[in-house]
Amino acid sequence: MSYDYYMNPEAVEGMISHLQGMLDQLQTTSNGLRQVADQMESGVLKGRGGAAFSSAMSDRGVASISRLSDYLQDLINELRTAVQAHDDTTQSIAGRFTGR
Repeated sequence: MSYDYYMNPEAVEGMISHLQGMLDQLQTTSNGLRQVADQMESGVLKGRGGAAFSSAMSDRGVASISRLSDYLQDLINELRTAVQAHDDTTQSIAGRFTGR
């Protein structure tokens, strides 16, 4: 059984651009969480509640966003590698027919 795979490099580049925008938004969100956590730690919310809230945001929230960011970056890198492999293959095959 053989499979035919087709890639639309322009569509993949659009996906990469969209994922990069998501990655940028996650970074903005992470920075915002850190700022709020710092404010909580500096005494905006007194007592154990402030410390617990700050810990949840900075330890769990930022860590979760960081894992998602890492995943998106890996996905972006894989898509770029696929587009590059597609381009290299297309050039190689074209060379066979055009003598380049």
